[in-house]
Amino acid sequence: MAKIPTKSLIAMAGAAAMKARDYARQNPDQVAKALDRVEATVSSRTHGKYDAKVGKGSSALRKSLGLPTTGTQRPGVTSTPPPPPPPPPTAG
Repeated sequence: MAKIPTKSLIAMAGAAAMKARDYARQNPDQVAKALDRVEATVSSRTHGKYDAKVGKGSSALRKSLGLPTTGTQRPGVTSTPPPPPPPPPTAG
């Protein structure tokens, strides 16, 4: 197997990153849906154990691709706890 010089690998990785960024800017909805599917798959396979880490990584990836990071959370995964339930009614 031929050895590829490090500089060539870095150049190829940079070119791939630029292409991914361009594609994401041209097709933001498709990329957001794909990221949501990946997040859901990882969450289901790990039973939610790494949701916080996956969410953090996904947010960083969305930011680097120029995609919006707000409003893209998976259903059932919240960043803040839900409000407490209202107190039960009193008989009176």
